Amino acid sequence: MSEEDRDRWAELQTPEAVAAAARRMKQLGTSPSELAARQQFLDLLPPQAGERVLDVGAGTGEIAVELLRRVQPGGTVTALDPSAGLLDMAIDAARQAIDYCLYLEARR
Repeated sequence: MSEEDRDRWAELQTPEAVAAAARRMKQLGTSPSELAARQQFLDLLPPQAGERVLDVGAGTGEIAVELLRRVQPGGTVTALDPSAGLLDMAIDAARQAIDYCLYLEARR
C-alpha cells in the first residue's frame, strides 16, 4: 500500500466520508466472487474457539464479526484500521450481530 493510500484511509474524518467509504466497501464486498473468496479465506485459517485473532485493515468489521463468531467461546478479535470512523462501524456491527461483542477490540 502506498503512502498516499494509507493517508486516504486515515483521513476519513467526516461522517459523510466514512459513510461513502462504507457504502463502497459494502458494494465491493457483496459481489459473489468476493463472498466466495472471503469464505475460502476463513476456511483456510481456520480460527478455533479460544484463539486470539488480529484483523488488520478491518474496515467496517465484516470479517472481524465472522472471526469473532468462530473463536467463541473464549476467543478475542482485535480489529485495526486507520479510520476511526470505520472502526466505530465495526464495533456497531459486532454489537448488532453478537451478544458477546465486548471481545471485539478496536485499536486506532
